[in-house]
Amino acid sequence: MKEHQTGKRIITVRAFNTFGPYQSDRAVIPELIIKCLRGLPIETTKGIQTREFNYVENIVDGLISAMNSEYKYDGTFNIGSNREIAIKDLVKMIHTACNSKSELRIGALQDRPTEIWRMCADNSKALDLFQWKAEISFEDGLQKTVEWFKKYIAVFYDKDSNLNLL
Repeated sequence: MKEHQTGKRIITVRAFNTFGPYQSDRAVIPELIIKCLRGLPIETTKGIQTREFNYVENIVDGLISAMNSEYKYDGTFNIGSNREIAIKDLVKMIHTACNSKSELRIGALQDRPTEIWRMCADNSKALDLFQWKAEISFEDGLQKTVEWFKKYIAVFYDKDSNLNLL
């Protein structure tokens, strides 16, 4: 946190891969949920790369905790759960959560030449300095997100024409 010229503190936070209701299908979790709910085949790489995913309510709580913090710290805070999930495991979890009949083709795609193999937040500064940690588990956040998409998928997709309205 830095003092700005106006005397106000500036806090820099880095949120890691936020997901939840209303998210565009351009992100991996909603894309997979929509494909699973629609019964479309899912093709991925071998899926050994890992990412961290954070339910939106956790990220909002982290931002509020940082904003309300009295600590003076010069640096960046990571807002995340500090939990890596392999993409192949993510695909399987979403497939199960959607009770999907989609065919999984894990390993059907080649890895990107510029693939990032690991991405995970070190949230120790947020935990130490303003006692923030993710309260909603990935699994619970995923279930809430799947339920939201089940309820609203017809709003976004015309099943007769397969028109993507997102």
